[in-house]
Amino acid sequence: GQALAVVASGFLDPSANSNGPSFGLYAVLPSGGTFLPLGLTTGVEENVINTSSFSTYPNPVSDKLNVEFTLETASDVNYSVYNASGMMVKSGKPALMANSNQLLTINVSDLPSGLYVVRVTAGNTQISSKVQVVN
Repeated sequence: GQALAVVASGFLDPSANSNGPSFGLYAVLPSGGTFLPLGLTTGVEENVINTSSFSTYPNPVSDKLNVEFTLETASDVNYSVYNASGMMVKSGKPALMANSNQLLTINVSDLPSGLYVVRVTAGNTQISSKVQVVN
């Protein structure tokens, strides 16, 4: 129920403007107060999940859904299953090993028939797939 504003301020090349303040990002809270400096992103991490190896089967599914992917580096893995209304109906945090093919088996036999989204998150990587549950 609250808002946050982010402000960019300063110069990319301070020497070109009488050595003014260097560029930065700042958060401003709705309650006011001082600007909160935010860190600058200096690089992008590689995907933790090999997205080309991601698959879900069988689809449609009535009992056990298999989610297969390759985990490139060590990372905590979480999965979530969402119904068509966007409500999370299942989740888990399996213990997996890096640098190997992974197979998650999710029991969906207790879910009503319908369309669901399965989302797997590891590190900075998040990948989703639609599945049809038929019971």
